[in-house]
Amino acid sequence: MNFLAIRYLLSKKKQTILTLLGITLGTAGYISISGIMLGFQTYLLDQFINSDCHVRIQARDEPVTEPEVRNLLFPEGNSIHWITPPSGRRGEDNIDNVPGWTERLSKDPRVLAYALQLQIPVITQFAKVTTTTQLIGINPDDQLRVSNLEPYMTVGSFKDLSKGANQIMVGEALLSKVGARIGDYLVLSLGNKGSQPFKVIGTFKFGMKRTDEGTIYTRLVDAQSLNRSPSKVSDITVKLIDPEISLPFAQELSAKSQELVQSWEQINESTLSVFKTQDIVRYSMTIAILVVAGFGIFNVLSMTVTQKRKEIAILRSIGYEPFDITELFLLQGMILGFIGGLIGLIIGFIICKLLSTIEVSPGRAMGMGKMMISFAPRIYLIGFTTAFASSAFSSFIPARSAGKMEPMDIMRSD
Repeated sequence: MNFLAIRYLLSKKKQTILTLLGITLGTAGYISISGIMLGFQTYLLDQFINSDCHVRIQARDEPVTEPEVRNLLFPEGNSIHWITPPSGRRGEDNIDNVPGWTERLSKDPRVLAYALQLQIPVITQFAKVTTTTQLIGINPDDQLRVSNLEPYMTVGSFKDLSKGANQIMVGEALLSKVGARIGDYLVLSLGNKGSQPFKVIGTFKFGMKRTDEGTIYTRLVDAQSLNRSPSKVSDITVKLIDPEISLPFAQELSAKSQELVQSWEQINESTLSVFKTQDIVRYSMTIAILVVAGFGIFNVLSMTVTQKRKEIAILRSIGYEPFDITELFLLQGMILGFIGGLIGLIIGFIICKLLSTIEVSPGRAMGMGKMMISFAPRIYLIGFTTAFASSAFSSFIPARSAGKMEPMDIMRSD
């Protein structure tokens, strides 16, 4: 049966080659596009999950609304008229019950680690150059258990912050922007709260310009000293054993506390929406494979059935059953899908390998600055399965019609 199926395909070489080309290009296109998109997603997810926390706890800072103030001041429901409606925001920029939070997180079996932070906007000055940055005070050992920061270091280690006071780690882009070098002192100022010089002992590069140009790390106690707020904490970052439960975990804590608790999905919601758009494009590619392969194989087999009517009559006359004829033509579609899908996988893999050698961000820690391409096995599995399944499905109708042909009907019509 395999021999007959191959002979029938080879009898129409041009049609067979064009059909194989459609399946191959469709599969290769899906592999390469998926590799690019999933590689980009992998890079961003590494930024969101590994270089940052899974859950962030912050002081709740919400706008004041008229109904809330009315209910608070006039709980009996008295009718009032505002000359100037209440406005502004309520809340503080620090977490009140830090010991309570640390105790709760320490006892929660879902929590792998947590770290305290103090984030404050500062004015950074070196010589005559001045810029605004975000100063993040951390406990280095605790922060490294929560966030995978070390791979992004270009000079020094975050652990070096523990070796002395008033030392900072800055973005490589920020150091270049102000014209400073390792060992120089940057003056950090909070306006009326005064200023202090901090020694640059290391640099990092996350590959995101906004972060690399506007972020400085120091010890938590040094940030508190600069801010003149001993024991003040603005954020608690949490790393969970399973990142997949971060959203329900954050929702659970948020319902039981007055602080703002957000998962990494909620914090990066706008960026993650781009992933959904990319997935739609990838699935559209899958549909394109189905359509191209389906129409190509349907046309080839329909023409073959029409042109091979006499051969079908002969096969039926020598003992072939209708099921055998159906199997013969169905097998042709499956052969086209298998070969076209396999060649498409190879071509797609080669394209992805070539793309992964393109340098897009020199000096970036992840991927050595090259284009991030995903070689996840599921991409190749979906691509091949789609090509093969669509080919088999498209060949069923012509194969079924061929199986229904009776020798006497064919002879009479001829």
